Order: sequence, then structure tokens, then C-alpha cells
Amino acid sequence: MRWKMAVLVVALASAAVMPGTTGCQVATGESLIAHVTWEAEVRAEYGSEYEPLADVTVRFEYYRETGGVRVPSTYVSVHGNTGANGKASVTQNERIGTSDVLCVRCTITPAGGGALMEKTEVVTHAGAALAAQNQSDAYLTVPVRFVVNAG
Repeated sequence: MRWKMAVLVVALASAAVMPGTTGCQVATGESLIAHVTWEAEVRAEYGSEYEPLADVTVRFEYYRETGGVRVPSTYVSVHGNTGANGKASVTQNERIGTSDVLCVRCTITPAGGGALMEKTEVVTHAGAALAAQNQSDAYLTVPVRFVVNAG
């Protein structure tokens, strides 16, 4: 009888995890709502010191990709300036499935005519599912860090 229980436990454990996953991902493959705060952080480098840089123009372009193709109706472009803490943020709220990826392209223009800087970050369904911890909504903050040479 003990060996039958052991086989049952192993069978249930293997059924709960999708093949090819780490076991930390949502096993059902269901869609979830991802609330992703993209947070640009701009710091000025003064030798070995870093200080927040205020009043830097930040442009966020975010959207959802499905199967590697951008979904045009999800594209949003907004801009603003960093605050005294050197940060600016925007929140994207999207329902995503297993073949979806949330993307942001963040561009800054440092004051004084500095060179344009751009970075891209993504959140996958698996990453959002890990943050959701078996809930239907996932809340994530993704930092997009820039270092500007001040000297």
C-alpha cells in the first residue's frame, strides 16, 4: 500500500508542473493581468559617486507582443521628467497569455544636449506568473537604469 501512495504522490507532483518549466511558473498556462511599473532611474556619475539626476526627459514606449509580433492596439508612448529622486515611472496594465511578452523602450535625453540613451526591458508571462504567486494579477516594478557621465 505504501508504494501505491508513493506512486500517486509522484504522479500528482509531475502533473502539476508543465514540461520544460521550473515548477515556479503557473502550471495551468492561463492568462493573467500584469500590472508592470516601468521605472526609469537616472544617475549622474561623479568619479566614484552616483547622484540622482532631476529634470531629465524620459520617454516610455510600451506595448504587448504576441508570438513575437507587436500588437498595435497596445502601443502607448508617454514622456515626462525625472523628479528630485532621479526617477520617472509609468504603469502598464495588460492581460497576457503564455505567448505574450510586455515590452518597454525607455529613452532619455540628458540636460545640456547630452547624447540620447535608450534601453529596452521585457516581462514574460512566466516572469509575471512568478510574481503573481498563484493569483490572477501580477504586480511588478521593473527598473530601467541609466548612468550619465557628469564630468
